[in-house]
Amino acid sequence: MNNLNHIPPAKLISFKDHALAGLVADYIRLHAFHHPELLQLPTLSRRFGVCTKSLTVLFKSRYGSGVHTYVMQLRHAMICELLEHTNRSIKDIAYSAGYFELSNFSRDFTRKAGLSPTAYRESRRTEKRYIEQNYMTMFETS
Repeated sequence: MNNLNHIPPAKLISFKDHALAGLVADYIRLHAFHHPELLQLPTLSRRFGVCTKSLTVLFKSRYGSGVHTYVMQLRHAMICELLEHTNRSIKDIAYSAGYFELSNFSRDFTRKAGLSPTAYRESRRTEKRYIEQNYMTMFETS
């Protein structure tokens, strides 16, 4: 029995299409935070010389989500990194992420993370301190 019969047709993409999806993802990662205007589907389609429908199908085949969802997940991950590992103000992070209204940023972040940006930052830093303190005590001798 051929196992390929159980894979949806969208999952069967050529090596060329697989590579193109990878190039698009690299481009998205490069521009996700500082140039979100470059990441609209029609703009990406023109940039990479494929129609929007083809780009959508091949990207979803490789990454399991559409371009917009991928961009939003990537931006959220970048925001979380900045909140956890920098002392930049939340307003500055929001603006860098493309939000012009702090209330919109806070609402969107809270919906995705389950915590406000301030609470997320504090919880991650508290967790990090706890791990560091307990890790060090493992190697202390009496």
